[in-house]
Amino acid sequence: MRWLVTGGAGFIGQHVVQRLVRLHGAQNVHVLDARTRAATGWHAVSKTLGEQLWLGDVCLPDEVRVAIAEAQPDVVLHLAAQSHVDRSLREPNEAMAVNAYGTQVVATACAAADVPMVYCSTDEVYGPALMLGRVPTAFGEQAKLYPSSPYSAGKAAGELAVQAMGHSAGLRYAITRGCNAWGTGQLAEKLLPIACSLLNRGEPVPLHGGGQQLRQWVAAPEFASALVQVGTWLHDGDITSGTLLNIAGPTVCSVSDLVLALAEEAGVPAEQAVRYVTQRPGQDAAYCIDGTKLSELGWQAEADILDPKHLRAMLAHYGSDTPVHLAPFVEAIHASK
Repeated sequence: MRWLVTGGAGFIGQHVVQRLVRLHGAQNVHVLDARTRAATGWHAVSKTLGEQLWLGDVCLPDEVRVAIAEAQPDVVLHLAAQSHVDRSLREPNEAMAVNAYGTQVVATACAAADVPMVYCSTDEVYGPALMLGRVPTAFGEQAKLYPSSPYSAGKAAGELAVQAMGHSAGLRYAITRGCNAWGTGQLAEKLLPIACSLLNRGEPVPLHGGGQQLRQWVAAPEFASALVQVGTWLHDGDITSGTLLNIAGPTVCSVSDLVLALAEEAGVPAEQAVRYVTQRPGQDAAYCIDGTKLSELGWQAEADILDPKHLRAMLAHYGSDTPVHLAPFVEAIHASK
């Protein structure tokens, strides 16, 4: 099989490329990526794919059409996105442009070329999970969408664009909604790289509110394996066009619990490990999704982010020399003083 991955130099994308190369050979993998700050895997993917890594923007129809024509893919995995919630609050137009319009462009090109497409959406399109005490209720794929940030609103709009092209233009597609991913190669503006780098320096980690937001976690290589599997099933006809699938991780924990677990492995006392700052605008208390549908098809995540061996691996990967970008926290930190 031949594959085209948009955003393939990003955090999840680089893990997808690694898996595809192992399964199908580098000659059958192509990547279109805008090489923004989120393209943390650009050099690694370039080394692996060479001239099959193309600089291009999913918001430019001609570039997407050319990429599909050159790659001649059997499946397109559409991962390109603006995926940072805090940044989307400051730059909502950019988030909507990439996540909604960019997805429309890719869906239109795939329909015209009669190439099936997997759209990588997010669990955040469901909005905050309902809580029963401290236990979140997991959303299934048929739950209504209530996005609560420009990021998730753009992803939900992208889903509607894909579904509309399926109805009106015969696009064959599947949509995945994944939870928070963790692993190597993540943008330094995200929680895990920030926390590991600061804790390795013995510095406190700024957390919004009380840090009690509940999040669900899946390892990036497992996330990548799910995307590749869904693409394979779609191509082979093992799932029908229009299938929606949650990619659920095995661990749900609070942001504070995760950071304190990292602190314990780093040897930082709990009282010195965190610094609470004011709540982020529109912060959702919990995200949680039900992965039953995907597990019944034969895929299930196993890696627990709270396993000490994984925590130590993350601390080693994101060492004290990892650049820390605290821009999303600046207003909250000033407001807390």
